[in-house]
Amino acid sequence: MRRIVVSAVVLLASAHLFAQGSIGGFGMGGGGAGPGGEVMMFRKDQRAAPINPEFPPVPWQTQTMIATAGVGCEWRITAKAGDVLVAEAESEVFDPALRLIDEKGKMLAENDDRKEGVQTPLLVYRFARDQDVKVIVNSFRAAAGGKFNFRHFIFKSTTAKPGTTELEAPLNAVAEKLGLVGTLVHFKAEKGKTYSISNLQSSNEGDWYDSPVSGAFFGPSGVKSADFVELKNGTERIYPSNLKTIRALKDGDFFVIMPQFVGGQKFRISVNALPVIQGRKDASLNLTIPPRSGVLVSFPVVADDLVETTIKSGKEVINFLEGPEPPEDFAGLQTGVRGEGYWGVEDRFTWFQKRHDSDSVTRAFYGTGEATIIISNRSDKPTEVSVQNSVNLPKFADAQPVDANLPIAESAYYAFESNQNDMMRLRAVATAFRLKLEIIDYKGVVRNSFLDEANNRPGDDLFFPNKEKFILRVSCLGNGGSGNYTLKRDAIPTIPLTVGPKSALQLDGKNFGIYQVELPAKRMAVQVAYRGQLPNVMLLSESGQVMNRRFYQYDDYTLSVFTIDKPGKYRLWIRGGASEVQFKVSEFKPPTIDD
Repeated sequence: MRRIVVSAVVLLASAHLFAQGSIGGFGMGGGGAGPGGEVMMFRKDQRAAPINPEFPPVPWQTQTMIATAGVGCEWRITAKAGDVLVAEAESEVFDPALRLIDEKGKMLAENDDRKEGVQTPLLVYRFARDQDVKVIVNSFRAAAGGKFNFRHFIFKSTTAKPGTTELEAPLNAVAEKLGLVGTLVHFKAEKGKTYSISNLQSSNEGDWYDSPVSGAFFGPSGVKSADFVELKNGTERIYPSNLKTIRALKDGDFFVIMPQFVGGQKFRISVNALPVIQGRKDASLNLTIPPRSGVLVSFPVVADDLVETTIKSGKEVINFLEGPEPPEDFAGLQTGVRGEGYWGVEDRFTWFQKRHDSDSVTRAFYGTGEATIIISNRSDKPTEVSVQNSVNLPKFADAQPVDANLPIAESAYYAFESNQNDMMRLRAVATAFRLKLEIIDYKGVVRNSFLDEANNRPGDDLFFPNKEKFILRVSCLGNGGSGNYTLKRDAIPTIPLTVGPKSALQLDGKNFGIYQVELPAKRMAVQVAYRGQLPNVMLLSESGQVMNRRFYQYDDYTLSVFTIDKPGKYRLWIRGGASEVQFKVSEFKPPTIDD
């Protein structure tokens, strides 16, 4: 079989491909063209999606080739200092690999699998000097070959130094001809560090104004998930477009495409590694943040910590808090879920605010580790910032009434805990506004809500099977009212009950009976006779488990049979609509034919 070697030279000024030697199977007209032969243009996919969906769309130059088994295909490239080569290959018949070789045969870069499980190599390389290089595509296993697609593009980049750099967008006739409008900005980053990126744009009058950092980032490997994490900016509600924050997962060259800047246009870009300041979840800090920069304030938290953070500063300062990752078995709500009012769910915590423009945010953390506040100064002047952390959210305790005032358009929050197998009576009253209560767990699930349209006295008798932490949210329905309110929480006492004697209970549809009885490890029966609506009978173990039963009904009489495996204290709960009830607990003795 005749050996086929394909080589190419990319001329940055014209983006023409000169094919040298035999190129049978090239798919662009076939035939050969030696030096001085036919000049053929790259086939161009205008802003086509790359093989890797994580990589930003660019006007790739694409070729379909056939590689002979054991023989690679190569492209010769004349690169200038600052050029950034991005290349990728894919094949359905063999596992391709990419290598970048300099004029002396030295390996500059190589890639086989862009990430685990994805056998389509991606190569990113920035040239520090002018040089001639070769890109070689061959099989990872030398014996394989066949049809493959090769894509590449060369960016002309400009470098941003640490701090603020004034730059001029380079002229790039090739990129503009191919439909790539904008400038590629290069900066260095170190693994584990967090960087803020913002920029200013020059007007025709010479003024400078904020400009969005709207382009895509890519890093040393071109695979976003392997190179960096893009962090949110601002509060849980506002994500400004003129500031980006990333955390580098690798050392090396990083890039951001600035689509609004074309050849010759001046702009200022700020790239700053953010310093880390150690704080506490119950302490305050006073900071001075440099212009166009920021800081990270880190403090330890544990799962189920409830921390209120208050940040006061100038208008040009924004902040965002990132919590530690939740445990692997954590099952929370989908990120971005918003409750009615000023609270919601992020991927690492549930957050609460008194009002939409409040300086304070209370967060219930899902995981244990370091919580980090990213505070960014968008102005051109230093800014003073105070950070106050507190773990003293108001408590809603048993037998301790709360009398407070709710300002207009605000919510109030109280922390409380339930015990295992807990019975609680919750009552509230307001006279000047329509009072609404919500019980929200730390995962952001609304477990119960209360609204009394008729009397404005919301509340209920509640049963909590497990020991758990909650937030009680107090608000005005519609957020339009204000005034005084009273909250009260009382434990519901149990009534002692013995096995054998008959007892009576008058139900009115709102009340219930809760009794504590000592039971042996036997089958036990609860017999109920009633006049009115059918009552509901429930037996709870000391741990709060609802016991299974066999249920029988005969006209105005019911029989519930429970199998008690462990002797001890149990709670009998009888509730329902208006009814006169008589009941007793006894050992269950199955009837026989002789009864």
